[in-house]
Amino acid sequence: MKQYRDLFFDLDGTVINSFSGVSRSYLYALEKMGRQVSDVSELRRVVGPPLAESLAELYGLRGKENEMAVRYYREYYLQHNAVYDFTLYDGIVDAISALRERGYRISLATSKPERMAKLILDRLGIASLFDFVGGADEETGRTEKVDVIRYVLSNLKGSDVDTSLMIGDRRYDTEGASMLGLDTLGVLWGFGDEAELISSGVLALASSPLDLLSLLP
Repeated sequence: MKQYRDLFFDLDGTVINSFSGVSRSYLYALEKMGRQVSDVSELRRVVGPPLAESLAELYGLRGKENEMAVRYYREYYLQHNAVYDFTLYDGIVDAISALRERGYRISLATSKPERMAKLILDRLGIASLFDFVGGADEETGRTEKVDVIRYVLSNLKGSDVDTSLMIGDRRYDTEGASMLGLDTLGVLWGFGDEAELISSGVLALASSPLDLLSLLP
């Protein structure tokens, strides 16, 4: 693998396992919209992609219904502390710390709203591990993963697509990065599987956070 300078980490499914909080919030929003979920495990598909996109593609909620469902989701997510219902993946903090010591510049690039991502990092006490935190922001039209990655690139002095690497667990990470010319390293401890990541064009796969240290010199 070539030498990179900037590493862009996804949040959900890469740094934290947020399934419990996200699934509770989805169930609340979908119930409000009259949609039933027969098996909660099917909601693993919604962790990572932009919220509005998943609601439209998987549950047929578009237009005003989509806007209402997003509002219900975020209402529950914040008011019932679902934003803090997550766990860190074992070894991820040690891996990021070790990569920083090797000289990599570490940023967060997440489809989660930026203010929520910052709340989570502060709660965990790991905000200082990231040189920049980039997330979605509907007010500025930054809603897709490609928009977030572009935003992170534009806020890092001296960043370049040829020396930047996206690290994530879903095809949305790869697709967003490839639209800008970035490589992606896929991780297998999150919510995407090997077939999804390989078909999306990842450069390599890591089975555990420790693998990042062997894949990145």
